Amino acid sequence: MIKLKNLFIVKFITTFLVIFIFQGDITVYGKDVKENHFDLGVKKYIEADYDAAARHLNTALEVTAINDNEFLSKIYLLIGACYKKQNKNDKAKAFFSLLKQMLDKNIINNFPEINGVDLKSLKIYKDFMKKKKLEGKVILRPGWKPLGKSVKKAKFPWDLVICVTVFVVISLLLATRKTTKGDEFKDPYREIEWVRIPAGEFNMGDNFNEGEADEQPVHLVYLDEYYISKYEITFAQWDKFCEETGRAKQHDGKLIGSVFGESWGRGLMPVINITWNDANAYCKWLSQKNGENVKLPTEAQWEKAARGTDQRRYPWGNNEPTMYLCNFCHDILPLKPAHVGSYPAGQSPYGVFDMAGNVSEWCRDYYSPTYYEKSPYKNPPGAVSSNLSVLRGGDFTSGSRTMQNSSLRSADRNTESPNNFIYYIGFRVVKEN
Repeated sequence: MIKLKNLFIVKFITTFLVIFIFQGDITVYGKDVKENHFDLGVKKYIEADYDAAARHLNTALEVTAINDNEFLSKIYLLIGACYKKQNKNDKAKAFFSLLKQMLDKNIINNFPEINGVDLKSLKIYKDFMKKKKLEGKVILRPGWKPLGKSVKKAKFPWDLVICVTVFVVISLLLATRKTTKGDEFKDPYREIEWVRIPAGEFNMGDNFNEGEADEQPVHLVYLDEYYISKYEITFAQWDKFCEETGRAKQHDGKLIGSVFGESWGRGLMPVINITWNDANAYCKWLSQKNGENVKLPTEAQWEKAARGTDQRRYPWGNNEPTMYLCNFCHDILPLKPAHVGSYPAGQSPYGVFDMAGNVSEWCRDYYSPTYYEKSPYKNPPGAVSSNLSVLRGGDFTSGSRTMQNSSLRSADRNTESPNNFIYYIGFRVVKEN
């Protein structure tokens, strides 16, 4: 008999795919992702690095909703300008043609303006003002409907329908299959994706000799099998907990003095302004709700999930952080958290996201600066007591090692009072057998 949670998954997937086929592109992406890439495109355009600008703008295009016409018009204009600067006239005309149709069909009312970029001096602007006809081969995005003769007529996507049908059949077959250990799966109640970390040994601590004394000595640790949440706990998940327990919801911004500042958004943003005690209360609630043993990860569980067994410096390897690997402090992106899962290139060897940067994460352990000297071999639980709890992973305010800040390293240990809440602190959870 199909389990209820599997029915929920199949029903959700089927509904989503049907809407996708008949209503167009409804994929939802983080506002910060598209705007960050757009801002980077503008910056690179101003620096005359047109190839890099075009790459960022095309990324922004892929994650922009199809009905976000004002934003799309700016992307079309600037991509076209990039290609024009590179003498790729066919590609430039294709994007300019889309923009012209948006103007001619009154989809947008005015020629788009982009802060910091003077495009009125471009020939394309003068051509628009003269109503000069622009032609070019147009590559349609999924869901686009023809706006005029210069746009290639979209064909019904039979190949997509066939693929979707096969996918739904496979999903139904998988739904009838008993879930086994080793799978990555979603808990339908809270939509937490769990990633299995197999039992075994790893060397814990700073094997590069570049951290603080509390990261020494490097010592061998054995951990039983456990599951860790693929992403940091989100505001959507936290808000559900608050609604069911009557708790006040945490603010999604920075506390400045005694007043919270700009709201950074909820939903898929990592929950912030969380105390260690708050995080443990969430774990207790989720355990009772699902009948499972949900806790904060121990330091050892966190570190193994972040760096695997090869003693790498960061979740992705030994290369230094870049803006494509994690959300941290550098000279381009704004200092704020990003949607969970926004940096797939920076995931750990087990496929766990955002274990460097974004938000610092509470661990279960009390902190002791000398704990590694006496840590047990099997499933170390941390210090017995302390007035500090452990934080791991660094956050969006952290710099790279070359900026004299090493908190992005997987072996780095940070601390905070368990009663304090801060705008860059969140958490993830583990599930033990």
